[in-house]
Order: sequence, then structure tokens, then C-alpha cells
Amino acid sequence: MNLQAGDEGHIFGVVCPAGHQNYFDKREVCRKESIFMSVEDKTAHRQRLVCGYLGCKEVMIVKVDCEDYR
Repeated sequence: MNLQAGDEGHIFGVVCPAGHQNYFDKREVCRKESIFMSVEDKTAHRQRLVCGYLGCKEVMIVKVDCEDYR
């Protein structure tokens, strides 16, 4: 991931089940369709993300606040 000035507010980290640290950009992640939404928190979208660490490919279901990105 190539970071530019001003990107820090859009980047979030996730640890996959195998323990690998991943970083994602909300501007990209929130473009994808959410898997489901929590009834109690309508701004909490769940996204299916895949670990990018050296071919790990573990699937992570991650709660992402996409309120300002849709």
C-alpha cells in the first residue's frame, strides 16, 4: 500500500486469524457491497476482507464504519 499525505484518516488495521497485520483503505473497502448490517448499529457494515500476507488468503469478516464513505 502506497500512502500519501492525508491518507492516515482512511487507513485501518486488521489482524487475520493467522496473526498477520493487514492495512486497508476505507475509500476502497467501503465501495464494496456489505455482507450484512447490524440492526443495533446501522453505520456498522461488515466487509469480507482477505489477508494479503505472502499468500495467506485467510478470510476476515470485519466491522467497518462506512458512514462517510457511501
